[in-house]
Amino acid sequence: MKACLSLFALTLSLASLTACSSGDTTTTTGTSSSGASTSATGTTTSGGGGSEGTSSSTGVGGAGGSAASSASASATSSSSASGSASSSGSGGMGTFALTSSGFTEGMPIPAKYACAGANGSPDFSWTPGPTGTLSYAMVLTDKSNNLIHWVIWDIPAATTSLPADLEKKANPAIPAGAKQAKAYDNQTFGYLGPCPPAVHTYEFAVFALDIAALPNVTTASTRKQVDAEIFNHDLGSATLTGTYTP
Repeated sequence: MKACLSLFALTLSLASLTACSSGDTTTTTGTSSSGASTSATGTTTSGGGGSEGTSSSTGVGGAGGSAASSASASATSSSSASGSASSSGSGGMGTFALTSSGFTEGMPIPAKYACAGANGSPDFSWTPGPTGTLSYAMVLTDKSNNLIHWVIWDIPAATTSLPADLEKKANPAIPAGAKQAKAYDNQTFGYLGPCPPAVHTYEFAVFALDIAALPNVTTASTRKQVDAEIFNHDLGSATLTGTYTP
């Protein structure tokens, strides 16, 4: 009888142990499987979403913004250069201006450039003419009576100055290719300066022309004929005026 009870007790112990073991296993498995799975799934989803969001925001937004900013800067730079290329191109030049070391605008013309002196021409310099300039011409006019004193033309486009005391010849050596008509005495080729009976105002004018060689005129043409042809091909002019008192 005792043996039977002992055997019964042993059986109950084994059953209890089996049940405990089974419960522990279930709990462990449940916790491990569900927990790990949930944890892993949560982490993966959260990590993936966060990473993608960051990547999307930073990678796409950041790179796109940077590229757009760079493109905008490039466009601005290009526009500025164009604007610059377009301003230089439309004007083709700075201010068209004529100067001389002999006298300045509005001031008295020295006697050495008049009939009372050596009657030689002053030196002149000018800024390049407008786009399309192929030659230059210069005219000296007494504005007090509109008498043309001197005309020189077919000055090469590359020339932007005249030396003092130009040769009194129909075809002076300098500038090469230039031509001169006879002065107001109708005998002298080239320059004859102021020679008024009273105070007169004189205008030296340089003309930018659209042709390399002025047509329809020669050194035998009158000053007025040459002057009229100059105006037919005039692109722009610059003047220097002065007064002369005998």
